[in-house]
Amino acid sequence: MSRSSMTRLKFGWNLGRRHFSTDRPATKVVLLHFGFPRTEFYAKDFLFKRALLYYNVPKRIQQFIPTTLMSNDTVRRCIERYGERESFEATVNGLSKEVETSLNRLVPEYGQISVSSLFYFDDLSGTFQDRVNSILRERSSHIVFMPLYSHFSNSLSGALIRLVAQQIEESTIPLSGSKDNSQRFLPNSDISFRVSLIHRWNSHPMISQFWRTNLEDKVKQFEGVLFVAPVVRGCGNTEYRHSVWANCERVMSDLGHPVPWKIGFYNSWDDWPIPIACGK
Repeated sequence: MSRSSMTRLKFGWNLGRRHFSTDRPATKVVLLHFGFPRTEFYAKDFLFKRALLYYNVPKRIQQFIPTTLMSNDTVRRCIERYGERESFEATVNGLSKEVETSLNRLVPEYGQISVSSLFYFDDLSGTFQDRVNSILRERSSHIVFMPLYSHFSNSLSGALIRLVAQQIEESTIPLSGSKDNSQRFLPNSDISFRVSLIHRWNSHPMISQFWRTNLEDKVKQFEGVLFVAPVVRGCGNTEYRHSVWANCERVMSDLGHPVPWKIGFYNSWDDWPIPIACGK
């Protein structure tokens, strides 16, 4: 499955029953995210792996990247504060259970739906490729991958999609006789499934509804509203900024209470260039 074919996949509920086992979910929804390290040691490894993806570093020169220097005061301060809170993985796992419960209640006619998360950075659960393969072997008839970044960017959602697509292409074969490249099967097994993707959901009403619910009782007390979002660099950053702006505009329009508002973009702790030997 090529990168272009993966990004053309559409989300749908046309569930096949080929080789479907009743003790397995008919549909598997997988929430994708890079995750976050909780110690400085793993933060260096995290930045190293992100650098390989961001810069598309050839394997023959990866060993020359100085991972021991991939830390500064900003990274250490962020790690320290993050360690005082619930892990991001625990938060997403809780979200997965809520989404799973809601989907099974709202669309029971489509059979059992399972929702789980998949983090690129997970030092305790094997390689990312192994974890993708484990999901493919679960015998779900439909697997839906969904990056948890609502605003699409090549360096975040795009990178995760390419990693998943590459592993699916290497591990599976298109179903013979099918015109749809999303119908796949695992060689030397009786496992087949349909794979699809949700990667651009920035305009979904649930986002503006979420912010409206959190702001509508408070906005009259404000003199203005400031939205903040992380900077995204590289190809597609202009589209990303437009997406964030449009979303904020929808939120303020839904509130129905005129108040000045602006958007601010900030540099996140893992923003590029890599913070090697930076100052405070």
